[in-house]
Amino acid sequence: VVKSQDVLEQLSCVSDVFFDKTGTLTVKQPQVVRVDLANHKYDADSADSVNQENSELQNRILMFAGVLETYSQHILAGGIAKAGADLWQNTHPSAVPQLPSVREYPVISGVKETAGQGICASVDGVNVRVGRKSYVLNAPAVNPEDESQATEDKDKRANVENIENAEDVKNVENISKIESNFEELSADEMATYVSFDGKLVGRIVLKDVPRENAKSTIQKLKGLGVCSISMLTGDGLQAAQTIAKSVGIERVKANLLPQDKLDCIKQHYSGYKREEDCGRFESFGIFSRFMHKKKDKRVTMMVGDGVNDAPVLAAANIGVALTDGTDTAASECAQVVIMNNNIYAVANAVSVAKHTKRVMIQAVMLGIGLAVISMFAAAFGLIPAVFGAMMQEMIDVVSILWALTALKGKRA
Repeated sequence: VVKSQDVLEQLSCVSDVFFDKTGTLTVKQPQVVRVDLANHKYDADSADSVNQENSELQNRILMFAGVLETYSQHILAGGIAKAGADLWQNTHPSAVPQLPSVREYPVISGVKETAGQGICASVDGVNVRVGRKSYVLNAPAVNPEDESQATEDKDKRANVENIENAEDVKNVENISKIESNFEELSADEMATYVSFDGKLVGRIVLKDVPRENAKSTIQKLKGLGVCSISMLTGDGLQAAQTIAKSVGIERVKANLLPQDKLDCIKQHYSGYKREEDCGRFESFGIFSRFMHKKKDKRVTMMVGDGVNDAPVLAAANIGVALTDGTDTAASECAQVVIMNNNIYAVANAVSVAKHTKRVMIQAVMLGIGLAVISMFAAAFGLIPAVFGAMMQEMIDVVSILWALTALKGKRA
């Protein structure tokens, strides 16, 4: 869905394309592959009781995180929620076999999500946080509903801030220590961390795979004359480079928060804007300035999905939302909405726009050319005036018919 005629014209001039990774270049829901426990080393010779206890804790982590992630808009939430729901159904069967949906569910309250960081809530009386390492460790060991009861005294607040700063330093040290206790992730894996009552208990490891037609999409965009194609992602550099290499993208910017992605788009736009302004002052004459402006004009396009990408989609010249109809925030901010969740439609949109503009120019030039020829013929008396008027109408019909040939490229 292209929301305006101006956007269709801009699509034909796209020079720089930015892709989000998770859910855009990769499948919508990364798969949960395992749950790692914090401060735990697996030992095949461990007692059965210890292994049973660890297995129960892993199940509890996945179930609590899964039920919490059902409230999240993040792209990783779907995979965790599905894995947690499946495990919950297996471990908590329905008391009434005829009604499988009638089963015991956890009590959740105080749900709060921080974009780009994580989500927290009270699950069966436990303060659960799911997200980045720094986010899950920076959690008070109290119910989230009690946060509003913090003291308002200014003198005490200053002391509290000093204590918090000291705790932040300790958290950074703790993160590095905790990370060393986990196995190193492979390039195609990502992890989200889980804490109970402010204590890190483990991480959920997911695997991301590229879409089947992602590579062909990138190749077609390059064939259509796109100057640069980049990936903007909040995931780690190694995982991002692995996906980027598999789909044919060379420029990668990783470990980005939503605000960092927005800054990348703005910096890129201001960079070529300054080059354009400098070149404009170096040119003399109206025609040369016009041609130089056209030559230097570049159009950025951001392709993403989900609520976290909404600000970036709005900042780019063209925002393309890849959705199945559920991501309303991204769809509202984007100028182009792909409703069938097919990334190859991005390349199709650029191809159709270029074909439409090319046919439009051909139709206009054809009409002007035939009109000029008929005018000269009438001026020198080669054709009668009545026949010249009829030719003008025929020229209009020919131009319109030629313009209609653009419909042949609607499925290019």
